[in-house]
Amino acid sequence: MKKAFLVKFIIKEGHEETFSSYSLANLNATRRENGNFRFELYKQGESFLMLEVYENEAAVQEHFATKHFQEWKEKTTDLIESSEFNQLDFVG
Repeated sequence: MKKAFLVKFIIKEGHEETFSSYSLANLNATRRENGNFRFELYKQGESFLMLEVYENEAAVQEHFATKHFQEWKEKTTDLIESSEFNQLDFVG
């Protein structure tokens, strides 16, 4: 069953460009993963939104284990003021 997430990030002031750059690198690598159907990055005011869709839970776990995700997480953790994780249920 598909797994979809919408994650909202509030970035510490002055770090938006750095967060965006690291996130775009992660996005480009993630889009090449088997099992990734969609990965998009949006900006809404001072917030960033990530929309991610995967084939199934195994694809999500494989993504979390990738080098590019681990690097993104390491590089961006201190840039994030807060985050909100929402799992979406696929309807159609």
